[in-house]
Amino acid sequence: MPGPRLDERRAAPHRAHGTSANRPLPARRRPAPGAEFRRLRRLIALGLVLVVSAVTLGSALRGDGGGTAADPSASGPEPASRLVQSGPPRKEALALLDGVTLFVPVEQSRITEILYHPVEGVPTLELTPLGQRLDAGIIDRLEERISGGSDEGPEYHVRESPSSVDVGAPPGTRAFAPVDGTVVGITPNVIDGERWGHLIAIQPARNPSVVVTVSHVETDDGVTVGDNVDAAVTLLGTVVDMAPVLDQELRDYTQDVGNHVHVEATPSTNVVVP
Repeated sequence: MPGPRLDERRAAPHRAHGTSANRPLPARRRPAPGAEFRRLRRLIALGLVLVVSAVTLGSALRGDGGGTAADPSASGPEPASRLVQSGPPRKEALALLDGVTLFVPVEQSRITEILYHPVEGVPTLELTPLGQRLDAGIIDRLEERISGGSDEGPEYHVRESPSSVDVGAPPGTRAFAPVDGTVVGITPNVIDGERWGHLIAIQPARNPSVVVTVSHVETDDGVTVGDNVDAAVTLLGTVVDMAPVLDQELRDYTQDVGNHVHVEATPSTNVVVP
C-alpha cells in the first residue's frame, strides 16, 4: 500500500520558527465544509448586536423627551397617584346633615378608606352616613335605617360616633367641595407653630344655620372667601401629607399612613369668619 503523500505528513513537534529554503512549505489546509458559512453567520450576528447596542445607548442618552438624559437618581417608577392627576369625583352622596347632603370630595378611585369618628373639644353635629357600613352589626344597621341612612353610597367604618368623617386619599389628590354653598372662611391650619394646609368653611345653601368645614387641604389660592361652590365640582385644593405631625386614626383601617380629607359640621354661631 503506498505511503502517505508528502503534503499530508504531520510536522515535527519541535520545528524551528520560520521555513528553510531546502524544506518544502507545508500545504495549506482546506477549510472544513460549512466553515465559511458559519463564519459569515457569526459576523452577521455580531453586526446585529452592535446595531442594537448603539440604538439602546442613543435612546438612553436622548431620553424620552428627546433632549434630556435619564435621571440617575431615580429610584424607580412613581406611584400611579403621582403620575396621573386625579379628576373630580362622581357625584355620590356621602352623608346627611339637617336637610343637607354631603358628597364624596375626592375621586372614588383614590379613596383608601372612609372613617366616621368623634372630634374632641369641638361642638360638631352628628352626621348620618350613607352607604354600606363594613363594621356594622344587626343593631347598628337597624339604627342607621331608622335615622334615615341608606345603602346607596360608599363603604365606610364608624369609630364610636359619626361626628366627623375622614375620606382617605394619597397626598396631592385633588379635593372638591363636599356641599353646595358659599365659602365663609379660609384659615391656616396651624399645628406646633407651622401651617399644615387650610381650614375651609362652607355655609350650605340649603341650611345656613350650619357650617361645613373641610381640612387637611392646601387651597393653592384656588378658592377665596365669598366664592360659591358646587359639590363634587368646585376644586378646593389638594390633600396635604399630615403624617409628619399627626397620628391619623384612619391608618388603622388602611395600608398607608392614613392621609385624608377631613369633613365636619358645626352650628354657624361657632365659626369665626375672618
